[in-house]
Amino acid sequence: MADAKEKFLSYLPNDFKEYTYKELNWLPSKYFNGGVFWSREDDEPQRPFTLPDGDISNLNKIIRDLLYRTTDSWPYGPNLVQFWAPITKNEGRSFLTTRNQPFSLITSFYNGLGIDGLCGYRMICMDSKFDIDLDGGKTCEQHLPLPGRVFKHQFPESTPNVEFYSVTEYPQRDDALRCGVRESLAFPVFEPSTQRCVGVIEVVTLEDDLIIPICERLIRYGIYEDFEMKGLKCPIGFDHKDMELDEAQNEARTVALDEIKNVLKVVCEVYDLPLAQAWVPCKVGWPCRPLVDGGILGVSCYYYKHEDKRRDFQYINSMFHLKNGVGVVGRALSSTDMVFCRDVTQLSLTEYPLAHYARKYGLSGCFAICLQSSCTENDDYVLEFFLPVSNETNENPHASLKKILKTMRKDFRTLRVASRKELGEDFCIEEIGGEKLDHVQRPQTTISLPWSEPLQSEVEVMQVDSSDQQSMNAINTGSNVGGTERDNIAITCMQEKSTVKASKRKGNKSRGTIKASEIIGNKSGVKLKLP
Repeated sequence: MADAKEKFLSYLPNDFKEYTYKELNWLPSKYFNGGVFWSREDDEPQRPFTLPDGDISNLNKIIRDLLYRTTDSWPYGPNLVQFWAPITKNEGRSFLTTRNQPFSLITSFYNGLGIDGLCGYRMICMDSKFDIDLDGGKTCEQHLPLPGRVFKHQFPESTPNVEFYSVTEYPQRDDALRCGVRESLAFPVFEPSTQRCVGVIEVVTLEDDLIIPICERLIRYGIYEDFEMKGLKCPIGFDHKDMELDEAQNEARTVALDEIKNVLKVVCEVYDLPLAQAWVPCKVGWPCRPLVDGGILGVSCYYYKHEDKRRDFQYINSMFHLKNGVGVVGRALSSTDMVFCRDVTQLSLTEYPLAHYARKYGLSGCFAICLQSSCTENDDYVLEFFLPVSNETNENPHASLKKILKTMRKDFRTLRVASRKELGEDFCIEEIGGEKLDHVQRPQTTISLPWSEPLQSEVEVMQVDSSDQQSMNAINTGSNVGGTERDNIAITCMQEKSTVKASKRKGNKSRGTIKASEIIGNKSGVKLKLP
């Protein structure tokens, strides 16, 4: 043990080694080159601790024990795991800090490769603290950094590439890149008796494609159960499953899911979609429900082409879940209707926590519809379809949606739209967009538009708020005017949140105008009528 400790310490940069000798105690990993570190202010580090209800006085010691348990589950590859805890200053404001909190440091199995970068990132984080008192201000909300977002929203966040963050979203981004950080994962830790978040665990790696195997090992080795044994909860690896169902209920659920699987398969094969999946919301009494206010959705079934990258994206979806009302899927559930987004990679991580993974795996356009089955009565199922990237330039996306809906309608047996509208009725598809941070917005105007090539439907309603005719035509045709123009269009959809009705076309249907005649609720999007 002593030889292992000295060997690892020899890899440390001098400033970090001095810091370790002066302020830290540490325990080497049994299997990897590294270990768990903690402040010498902590008492009796190797004594087992549990957390009494509502008492977090021993929290840092419990986290240390958990880090030591999970550290031996990491796959090979350098990584840093650190705990961010809330503190209150004399002036009464609360901050998140990782100073004097436990952390684990693992380098390569046989040598100290990457240790300088991890130590450097740890020192930078120790000098950072993040205000988590938002005072109800929208600006402060938008400028919450990574640990602050996870703490406030009490939901995991991960990225396959820290370059995808803006500096506003991740203030340490440039420093992290200089230190060689590639991927990150952060998740909240809960005290179960009060359901309050008591801190955030952050994992960073220096290699690509490590977060997925790390999460796989965490789940395989029972991180959720480990936290429960210590009197804590975490949202990684919990069992998102329904309560015990009797035989009739199980049979009904099987019939509904079999029909959904068939719909996913048919639509993907007919329209060459890269991925489709069905999400099921949790219910009161399910084990996952207490972790998230308002409930979450987990993937129940899916269909994708036989490509490894789609499988990885689907796995990330099944592991992280979504909140009700968040993302295209969450919005479809909350509205019990249909929602469309032209490019989910332009949504913020607050709006869509999986945006960075969609970007990595080449997914953009997304459509979701909330359904129910007559077999399972009021149970909701949200079907999510990712559109081919080629669709952005080759076809009006609204035409694609109409075709998909017509195909789905043919394959419905027990399924129906949760809003109880038939797919042959006049209905709205809410369209959401995303706004890039630090983007300079242009003034909004409302204009009349020329009709594009007519669809084989009676009425089409388009978003009419834009900054110029060219941008609006780009929406209608699906063409790309340019990266900046396209981002502005997405912002318009998000800000105005309105839809307009179109008068029926008469006479020459190839020309005409769309004029605003009615505001419908608080949604933006299109209205389609299938024959």
